Amino acid sequence: MYEQSISATSHIASAVQVFESTLIQGNVREIELKEGDLVKLVKAWEEQGVEIPAPYQRTIKVLFAPDKEGVEEITFSHAILPPNGRTDYHNHDRPELIYIVSGKGICLHDGEETPVQEDVALWVPKGEMHQMINTGDIPLKLATVFIPAYRASDNYKRCVDAANAQAAKA
Repeated sequence: MYEQSISATSHIASAVQVFESTLIQGNVREIELKEGDLVKLVKAWEEQGVEIPAPYQRTIKVLFAPDKEGVEEITFSHAILPPNGRTDYHNHDRPELIYIVSGKGICLHDGEETPVQEDVALWVPKGEMHQMINTGDIPLKLATVFIPAYRASDNYKRCVDAANAQAAKA
């Protein structure tokens, strides 16, 4: 146990040294851990993202995806729903992990309504219809993960197209 502690401390000290000598490229900070491996850090507050129009008004910021920072394995997004904001009722061809960063609301899914709040995680299986609705007075902030990855451009397009189709019906 003591040897593991010393080893962990050594790795942390090494990581701190590497971190202090990072190369900053735009909003992404790349840290070389070992030959060929890089950690990428994105400052979400600096990312512009895409504004999805009413009736599904929200901001989506894809932070990592195959076409966003070259991350092939996952799509990691940050979505911000204003008070009374909502996503469309939709499904995906792959599972989605949703983590509530802040705020509160409800998740409609296959005929059920589940209250959600900060520090709640949802696993939405492939094909399950779902919708997130902000029922609070502050923005509902979500972090979402898709594996396998979607391209950021495809994710943005699906959300904008759904909002435009619904607006055209009104």
